[in-house]
Amino acid sequence: MIVIGVDPGATGAIVGLNQDGSVYFCMDHKDLDTRKLCDLITVYPTDECVKIAVVERQQYMSKGGREQGAKSAFSLGKGYGFWVGFFDALGIEVLSPRPQEWQHYFFGPGTVISDPKERSVREARRRLPDLELIPPRCRVPSHGRADAALIALYGLGLVKRVVKP
Repeated sequence: MIVIGVDPGATGAIVGLNQDGSVYFCMDHKDLDTRKLCDLITVYPTDECVKIAVVERQQYMSKGGREQGAKSAFSLGKGYGFWVGFFDALGIEVLSPRPQEWQHYFFGPGTVISDPKERSVREARRRLPDLELIPPRCRVPSHGRADAALIALYGLGLVKRVVKP
């Protein structure tokens, strides 16, 4: 079984996990090679391997009382739509949890006390020590990679509840 987590934001990433929770692949959006990604995902036929993609739902939001600009709202929708269409074209089921849903799964209900990006990096390090969180040519961990990994783990947890080993 392969579960794919996607943080569709501009600094996002895509992470694939095997059934045992080990990292199958990790790609940043800025370095995305869709042909290579297709090859990684389709190496096993769908009937031999359950494949689920979990794409974080994107939505229009106001920030600090200001309305979100049309350009940023369009960019959010474009990235989200790309991923949903990409997986649909490959015949892979797509789940789209709101950010609050997958974050609640790991961090519980209530208000965020610490920086959510740093919190995701810490949790991804703890749960997936083999995941390389620092991209090439960078010095700091990628919160996009961390979020994508946690989104994939969230999907893996949901699938394991439904599909009994």
